[in-house]
Amino acid sequence: MRALDSRKEFILKTVVEDYIEYAEPVGSQRIVEDYGLKVSSATVRNELAFLEKAGYLLQPHTSAGRIPTDNGYRYYVDELFEKNKDFTFSDEKSVFKIFSALDNELEMLMREASCLLSKLTNYAAFVLAPCTKENYLKHIDLVLIRAHTVLVVLITNTGHVSKRFIDFDYELSQSSLHSLEILLNERLANLGAREIATVGQSLIEFSPEVRNVAGKVMEHILGCLVGDDYERLFLRGTSNIMLQPEFQNSRKFKIILEILEQGDIIANLYSDIPKPGLVSVKIGHENLKEEVSECSLVVGAYGAKGQNLGALGVLGPTRLDYFRAISVVSGISRSLSYFIESLYV
Repeated sequence: MRALDSRKEFILKTVVEDYIEYAEPVGSQRIVEDYGLKVSSATVRNELAFLEKAGYLLQPHTSAGRIPTDNGYRYYVDELFEKNKDFTFSDEKSVFKIFSALDNELEMLMREASCLLSKLTNYAAFVLAPCTKENYLKHIDLVLIRAHTVLVVLITNTGHVSKRFIDFDYELSQSSLHSLEILLNERLANLGAREIATVGQSLIEFSPEVRNVAGKVMEHILGCLVGDDYERLFLRGTSNIMLQPEFQNSRKFKIILEILEQGDIIANLYSDIPKPGLVSVKIGHENLKEEVSECSLVVGAYGAKGQNLGALGVLGPTRLDYFRAISVVSGISRSLSYFIESLYV
């Protein structure tokens, strides 16, 4: 990408940020009068013409001001972005406090992260949960609620937490239930559904009553590990798309929403991010799907022990507030990674 001198960078930055805020072409007079550039309007017009010829700006029609091109936004993001400008320590502390109250349940973390992304950026937000194809049991708790009722709390390696009450027609003792809990954790921890099904056939050490409890608990474990009963993609703030003047056409909105719901464009983006906490930005025609060529996507990866486990981010028009979006996505991905880490140790 061709480097610009400081004045051209200032003018490009001014056009981009003014257009992001007001969605109106920016003229030379406005740059001189409103942004304090100490040169004449004629000089600014010459610089605007240069930036247009270089492919960073375009003029929608004769006598209008300029608006950024995809290349203009790219230069702005790559060369002019001030890291962590907007997502302050106070913001991150607030997010940390919210996540702390969720008791490390994966679905709640995903849902809250998508809500925060949308709220803090005013764009459509998404969180892609960890893949569940290789689920295995991490831990199980058996809690005697009443003499005939057991609460089963199951945690998988992906952080998925399942809670289920199982009723029996006979009384259970806390001691026998505790013994069963210890045995199940010893035998089944870090095993997948196929291995657990095999191990379960040999649980004959206990009385018939406790074996019956073990059988029902095993059914629940297997159902959670092989089932796909919880959503992988959490979307929030999709109505924010329609608030943008670029997308008030209902057909455009529907197409963009369908692309988001499919999730593949998100998965493809985050697969290119080398480690958690980093962010990828795709602007306009950089997106592989023509249907979102008027959009920009800011996608971050989150994970544990340096391994990517999922993605999160926002989608908006190319006239995106990149500083805010990148800062928020990066900040929330760091916070989410911290809490996800505790689910994988």
